[in-house]
Amino acid sequence: MSVLVFEGFLSTPEMLAVLDKSSIVQAMMDFEAALARAQGRVGVIPQSAAQAIASLCRVELYDIHALMAASAHDGSLAIPVVRRLAETVALFDPDAASFVHLGSTSQDVIDTAQVLLARRALRLIEDDLLELVGVLLDLADAHPAQPILARTLMQAAQVSSLRFRIASWALPLLRCAQGLRHAADGALQLQFGGAVGTLSALGEQAEAVSQALGAELKLPVPEMSWHSQRDRWVRLCAELGILCGSLGKLARDVSLLSQSEIGEMAEPEDLPPLSPPSDGLACHDPASAVPAAPPPSWLKPSAKSAKVGAVDAAHMGLPAGLPLSVRKRSHSRAMPHKRNPVSCMLALAAAQRAPQRVAALLSSMLQEFERGLGGWQAELAESVSLLMHSHGSVRAMLTAMAGITLYPARMAANIEAQRELVYSEALTQCLAGVLGRLEAQSLVGQLCDEVLAAQEGAHGGLRALAEQLCARDARLRAGIEPAALAAVFDPMKVAQHADQRVSKALAQARVDLSALLDRPQW
Repeated sequence: MSVLVFEGFLSTPEMLAVLDKSSIVQAMMDFEAALARAQGRVGVIPQSAAQAIASLCRVELYDIHALMAASAHDGSLAIPVVRRLAETVALFDPDAASFVHLGSTSQDVIDTAQVLLARRALRLIEDDLLELVGVLLDLADAHPAQPILARTLMQAAQVSSLRFRIASWALPLLRCAQGLRHAADGALQLQFGGAVGTLSALGEQAEAVSQALGAELKLPVPEMSWHSQRDRWVRLCAELGILCGSLGKLARDVSLLSQSEIGEMAEPEDLPPLSPPSDGLACHDPASAVPAAPPPSWLKPSAKSAKVGAVDAAHMGLPAGLPLSVRKRSHSRAMPHKRNPVSCMLALAAAQRAPQRVAALLSSMLQEFERGLGGWQAELAESVSLLMHSHGSVRAMLTAMAGITLYPARMAANIEAQRELVYSEALTQCLAGVLGRLEAQSLVGQLCDEVLAAQEGAHGGLRALAEQLCARDARLRAGIEPAALAAVFDPMKVAQHADQRVSKALAQARVDLSALLDRPQW
């Protein structure tokens, strides 16, 4: 049984291609080719040798499976890769073979290859992450003052707004994008230190070769090698873990809101569709649904449809060439009425695995002296998995949110089903202006108990009892206008207040998103 079958299910074809065996070996070859060119430029080795070495650093010339098999015996993939490269160079230029890997060490090869791959992987993650943030911000803009039921400790709490909830999804993801960039600034650096980090084999030319090598690979040259200084790399991986957690929070909320009992939103059924059908609706019940979210203003719909649709089809096991009209999400064969939240499932699976990956990376930091035994080797698999899961998770939630269907009528019904108990705090505030807080709290508590004790529909709920209380009590009758009491139970007024609370944050998020989009990093 191949573990990758289940690992790959939680990732994307693009990320799997970046982290493919051939891609990994080619990244190591890229290091060796760049090292040879840098040393040739500085004059450490002959230019002819540099050209001979670089010309043979092509993964298609080598038996990948044999290299992988040899790595288990050698304890590092770099050792058989360098050995086989030197053997191949010797076939064409025996003198050049002696200059292969000069002054470097196996950890230099693997760490730098990992940085090169991470740079490509982070570009994939950021592209979809920024797109997802844009989708969420557009969704918030499209639904002002939409009342929803806020829930705390899994129970109905108060009325809030859809925009407020979307902000709680979007802002952490935007911070994740900013955090990844900041962490990448420190982590994506050249690793080149030789046997113990001092580059002693290169003597006075060590610095010149380092700078030339960094220029070849377009990587910053750190102040010293980081063979056993794993803090910056682990910090970057921890940011990926936080991203998985933030995406998992979004997936958890959406999946709960998609439950039949709640039914306030639903993942798109078709694959994609990412732009609304001709009638402008993307729902099963046109009377109670709203149009699907339009593409972000800064993204071409065709590009988004092609990217998300093709990858989502791969997630579902469908051929990429299948017509969009017949790409459907998997339904239960035994229960065809079900519409499973598959995108949320993928994101949640990634979020559940990420903490263990980050914990393993933290424990692998205990590396001995200048180069560690076991910790560095354990680190490699965990960071790769985090990259895989992060992209799978962000792509899954982009697929879900780009075609999300909202049901405002169900949102209203869920609020109404609470028999106005969700306005109890606001009612207390209203009464407290006349009675004082303690008496108001006591009276509202009694009213709530009465509502809860009564059979549903026995009376009009908390509002009716509050109106009766105000009519009986001379103090309240004189001190509270009917309009003021009515405003307490107005869901639109409450939603507008919630919108105002996040309006500044959402406006700043637009600015921050634009800044990231205008300044590509990778």
